[in-house]
Order: sequence, then C-alpha cells, then structure tokens
Amino acid sequence: MAAIEPSHLVVQGRRARLWRGGRGPALLLLHAGGGEARVCWNRIWENLADDFEIIAPDWPGFGESEAMPRTTYDDLARWVEDLRIALKLGRIAIVGNSFGGTTARFYGAVYPNRTNRLVLINGGGYLHPASGRLPAGASLTPKPGMTPDEFFREMLKLMFHDQSLLTPELIAEQSAGSATIFSILGQAIMGPAPSAITPRAPTLVLWGEGDRYVPAANGQQVASELPNAEFRLIARAGHMPQIERPDAVIEAIGEFLLR
Repeated sequence: MAAIEPSHLVVQGRRARLWRGGRGPALLLLHAGGGEARVCWNRIWENLADDFEIIAPDWPGFGESEAMPRTTYDDLARWVEDLRIALKLGRIAIVGNSFGGTTARFYGAVYPNRTNRLVLINGGGYLHPASGRLPAGASLTPKPGMTPDEFFREMLKLMFHDQSLLTPELIAEQSAGSATIFSILGQAIMGPAPSAITPRAPTLVLWGEGDRYVPAANGQQVASELPNAEFRLIARAGHMPQIERPDAVIEAIGEFLLR
C-alpha cells in the first residue's frame, strides 16, 4: 500500500494542508465535519491509493488549513475548484462524507466539466431553505446550554452503529472541529442558495444502514434527485461507514470508480 503523506500549499491566498499519495487517476476525498481529513479517511486511503492518486485536504478552518472568511455553498465549491487548479489536475473523481458529500454534490453541479464521478457517503442532502426541507433526523443547532463540543459528542452516539467504537480517543478526534462545522453549516444554510444543485456525473450514493443521525431514507431521497445516481446500503454501519466498515466501503468505491 502506498504511503499517504501531508503537505501544504496556498489556496485562495490561504495555507491549506492536504494528504497525498498513490498513483493513478486523481481521487479527491472531502472529509466530514468531525476532525480533519486524516480522522475521516485514514482507514481506507492507503488501500484506495493502490488504484488512485489520493488527495485529501483539510477543509478551511479544520486541521492545519486556514479558515475562509465566508462559507456559502458556492464559496466551498469554488475552494475545491481552486484547489484543483493549484494542483494542476484535470477532471477528478470525488468521494465526500456527510458535509463533504454535500459539497461534492454542489461542486459536481457547478463544475460539470471538471467532474468525472461522485461518491456521496451519508451526505449530499440539499440543506437550505430553498429546498423546502432539511434531512429527517439531522439536528444542526446545539441544544440550549450545551457547547458545540458537548452537542457534537451527543450526536456521535446517533452516528455510530457500533457504540463500542466510541472510545475517548475517537470522540476527541471527531469533536475537534465541532465549533467550525456548526459555523460553516450555519453560513451555508442561511446564505444564498447554491447556483446549481444537480450534477450529471455518474454518482454512487453510499449509506450506512444504521445511521440514526441522517437515516437511510435521506440517502434514497438524494439518489432520487440525481439523474445518474445509484443507491447502496452498507450494513452494520452508521454515518461514517468508512470507519465502521472500511473493507466494504473500499470495495464499493473501487467497484464504482473502476468500471
């Protein structure tokens, strides 16, 4: 398996960290709102690097990437595009988890000529008043009297199928970006609607069957909204199946992207 190593570059005039390794077609991994890229992907990225060049950035404001001044959906998609340009990549495939999956969807819609294929893992929902709904089960606002960190730790119980995985170390890693993700989501949801919402690229919507935070019905809804999407469940996994069932996720991603 190829080693995945950290490096830094400048995107939109701000420092960004990314993890990179492997050889093959470019595969961009967009992490969820917990922690950083390493926390989200380190159980699968070395295996995927056997077939792809892995590029896994820390989102602005997470890990070692400097924050953006504004984070509407179009701002986030533009950041991904400017990252692609900075890396001198052509068309890319994108795998995104949760918030990363939603941004991957909008990136594919806004930049169709740059998008090869998409894999949306427990993400991709259109979270905006213009959509007329928010996903059933999801709560995006800390409860009164709770800090973002405390609230995120409570949410993790709904995100994991196997509660034994919620060790103090995993909880601390996942909660590290809690204040940042609530701020980003608040700006995105209450800001302007994305300029495009429907990617045409072939898309796999991959969902942990045991996700009690954003249940599988939401994934089926996402797949129904996209013209070239297919839906697949991962049994015995929750909101981050790449952590709970890495082998199943590696198999599903490889099977879809290497067709």
